[in-house]
Amino acid sequence: MTQLVLAMMRPHRWRVVVPFEMAGIFVSAGFVSDGASVPRWLWWFEPPAGSKAFAAAIVHDFAMRKRKMSPKDAAAVFDKALTIADVKPIKRRLMVLAVRYLYRFGRVN
Repeated sequence: MTQLVLAMMRPHRWRVVVPFEMAGIFVSAGFVSDGASVPRWLWWFEPPAGSKAFAAAIVHDFAMRKRKMSPKDAAAVFDKALTIADVKPIKRRLMVLAVRYLYRFGRVN
């Protein structure tokens, strides 16, 4: 993966400045993401920005919104991106399950 270069637009909103590729997804410059949609009470486990998983969260957002992937396919891309980002297997599994659960109940953008 190329280096992640973002510009903060406002709290919890970042714009991709330099395009990058991760897990087979090319994220274009100008794409706007909220990073990881993590409830505040879980920020001790995974902050919305600045962690190993941050780029993977942006890739997931891009896959859903721009590539129009199904939630199931986007979760698979997220899992692959988390693996590339060297997120520990247990944490990765919990994050992927959370994404699938939240989409199922309409809680994620």
